[in-house]
Amino acid sequence: MSKSEAIGPGELVFVEYPHEAVVGTVLRLESTLADCYLDLAKKVERIWGSGAPSGVLIPEHPLLTWDEQVMLAQARDTAPQGADSKIVEEKSLSSRAINLFVEYNQKLCLHIAMEYTNTNYAELADNHEEGILGLYDAAKKFEPRQGVPFSHYSAIWIRRAISRRNGVSHHF
Repeated sequence: MSKSEAIGPGELVFVEYPHEAVVGTVLRLESTLADCYLDLAKKVERIWGSGAPSGVLIPEHPLLTWDEQVMLAQARDTAPQGADSKIVEEKSLSSRAINLFVEYNQKLCLHIAMEYTNTNYAELADNHEEGILGLYDAAKKFEPRQGVPFSHYSAIWIRRAISRRNGVSHHF
């Protein structure tokens, strides 16, 4: 079902997908993510019992493919139309797509936050939170027509948010 195909090294093509396919992809990704969180909860319960430590727990899940990134961007940009119930569904679809972008890229955010952290766990948690805000900005502004994968695009936004929090002046 891959409609977006690479035409050369590093070149990705943007293809419009039907609305039904976009909605189906959003639902499938949400289901996969829910299953990953259930697996994580079972592992935590098995290892630590009820005294599980608090902190950043990120489930293992597959990375987003280029087609999934394109479909999520389309879902995010879906314009509300039709009856009132349809408007609520479309707004919900848009926010759900943004949340999926963020959830599926939390591990990238944590990795970048570690680059800006010395040894203090509290500082890591703060940097990770700021990175998540950068991820939200990236998810809202991601444009797949440029042919850049979301992980590359969002890394700039994550670094910018963390640098701003730490008072570091970088020009990206």
